[in-house]
Amino acid sequence: MGRAFNVRDAVYKLRREQDLAGERFVDLRLDFELEGEILYSVGDRWDRRLDDYDGETEVGVVVRMHPGQRRAIEWFKTWMEAHAERRRAPPPMPELDGQAFEVDSDPSRVYSALFAGGRRGGKTWIAVALAVAYAIRFPSAIVWIVSPSHEKHDEIRRYMQGFLAEQWIDRETASEGWDLCNGSRLMLKSGHDPDGLKEGKADFVVLNEGQKMAERVFIVARGAIVDSAGCVLVCANPPVEKKDQQWVADFAASAAAGKRAAIYIAFNPLDNPHIDRAALLSLANELDERTAAIEIFGEFRGPKDAVAHNWLRLYNEIPVPPNYIDVTTKFLEQIGEGANIDHLVGLDVQRIPYIGGPWYKFFVPPGVFPTLDTVLAWIVGETVLEGGDEVEFCDGLREAGLDPESTLIVCDATAEYQHSRRRLTDEVPPEWHGRGSWSIMRAEGYRRIVAPDRKMRKKNPAIQDRIRAFTSMICSKGERRLFADPTKAPKTCEAIREWRQVHGAPSRTDDQAHLGDGVSYPIIRIFPRRLRPEAKSGNPRPVQDPVASRVDNVIAMPARTSDLRITPARRGSRTRGL
Repeated sequence: MGRAFNVRDAVYKLRREQDLAGERFVDLRLDFELEGEILYSVGDRWDRRLDDYDGETEVGVVVRMHPGQRRAIEWFKTWMEAHAERRRAPPPMPELDGQAFEVDSDPSRVYSALFAGGRRGGKTWIAVALAVAYAIRFPSAIVWIVSPSHEKHDEIRRYMQGFLAEQWIDRETASEGWDLCNGSRLMLKSGHDPDGLKEGKADFVVLNEGQKMAERVFIVARGAIVDSAGCVLVCANPPVEKKDQQWVADFAASAAAGKRAAIYIAFNPLDNPHIDRAALLSLANELDERTAAIEIFGEFRGPKDAVAHNWLRLYNEIPVPPNYIDVTTKFLEQIGEGANIDHLVGLDVQRIPYIGGPWYKFFVPPGVFPTLDTVLAWIVGETVLEGGDEVEFCDGLREAGLDPESTLIVCDATAEYQHSRRRLTDEVPPEWHGRGSWSIMRAEGYRRIVAPDRKMRKKNPAIQDRIRAFTSMICSKGERRLFADPTKAPKTCEAIREWRQVHGAPSRTDDQAHLGDGVSYPIIRIFPRRLRPEAKSGNPRPVQDPVASRVDNVIAMPARTSDLRITPARRGSRTRGL
């Protein structure tokens, strides 16, 4: 390593000193152009002898972008301007409130970015151009371009041929990358062995096909850029197969929510005029709905075996908009649940791994009348206690400010005659003998307890019916009506995301299944989805509840991801007397 480095430096020095045939000056400039307009330009005339830019040039390489890449270059330009100052003088140590650290998610000061979306949107192409721009803008910069393996570098090399002028390159190797005349290095790396990247600092890093690399690759790269306040740019398609890495979906959601020092930019291939978009759209007819939504429109869907298959973190895990109207009390009274209820709590009674469930409230946008067809169900909090029991659960509700007089608990029906301390190893308080969870909680003041099914008090609805009601509220025909605040209900959100199917049915043994039950109990009670028993002919009878016939439709795919929005369902004639 040392010998090769010294020889290369000697060659650079010799070329600078010789100044032969005009080699002293190199027109080192890169322009980003969109429809005839230069959006951003880096570099100028490079002087090999002075090792610096000296003079202006009108000659350079032009990167002709398409409209779908505009936001990416606008962000990068702003980030580069702020980065130049931070690179020169690192930001001061931030003030810490105890151990808390407030994340700065200002796009001009982030340390990572995610370019994601459907295929052929131009993510990697523009990311490689940005890597070259960084290397030109900052002499002696170290830029890594990381692929899942060395065999995956062909795409990068192909794109580089269009961005690097021959006179810019002092040295090129098939395995290592390119050394530019200004001392910057564009280095090809493999993400196959994440810890193999631990070899000093980098200034700017591109991770291509992030969904094919372990999250550890990103973590190592993030550590490499701290010397110069640099950036790790991840290019990824949303995960499709089980083997794909889910961390990129978490990245997109947390960046969009401002929970990390990162920015997420979505690329829509329908904005790319250089491809046959009709051919791309026609592919939707050849794929299942989930695969088409991911591959074509770049949606971040849950894993293929997820119970909540249509739960999208970017759209379902959000806080309540400030202008939405809380109609919980009015709505629940009108559908017959009782007066003066301000929280609806779902509860699955288990000590191991935890006892607990989410708190629901119901909202409508301004100007919308609350009915079963228009209200939006929002998980606004949770009480989840590891190894807790009914008394501790009630204490938790009370400490959180949920008044026993105004809290309705939709509880596991079997808990009316059995309690949480039913394992042989549990110590049962004498006063609990012969009592169920309902009785214990009522003694604690929480007397408003109901079963998940209005018609089957002693039995829970079938898991399949609960999941149909649950997923139908998540999204039906493009309309999303079930949401959760990820800050106020983090364990509930995690359970919804992580609950898996086993042999085609929701797992009953995973830890997430218990909290998943607590999530689904209020939904099946308020928005039932049940089938009548089979007729003598053996064919299923029509759906029992009219609401269910509407919510069990195939989910309609939006024309593009950006069209997804919070939309109340259409008002129907059926309002149950509301």
